[in-house]
Amino acid sequence: MAVQNITRINRHEFDVVTLRDGIVWNVQCKNNMTDLAWVEAEPKRFARYNRNLAVAYERALAKERDREGVLTAHIGNGAVEHILVSRFPVVIDNARIVAFSRIEGVAARADAILGERKQASAD
Repeated sequence: MAVQNITRINRHEFDVVTLRDGIVWNVQCKNNMTDLAWVEAEPKRFARYNRNLAVAYERALAKERDREGVLTAHIGNGAVEHILVSRFPVVIDNARIVAFSRIEGVAARADAILGERKQASAD
């Protein structure tokens, strides 16, 4: 992945933008300033916090999809994918939402996302 020197385009902020195999990857970074020991001390509290974050992260990804035209117009590439990296170890099935503790697996997730995309377009 080649990190691009893009942080702001027309008043739109981007955390990390990379190019990998001709695909623009927009990576959103979320740092929830929460005491993990407090959240993890009670299972119900963890479940509620995790559920709230999952909903917020899904919305954040939808927002990024809605504004991907800003990136394509700036870079000149029509293919954009989005990933969100969370400091909090969120438990979710969405492959586009990655806990920071698993950041080393982002490239493998990117490959899986592209594989699913190709499979969906072939069907």
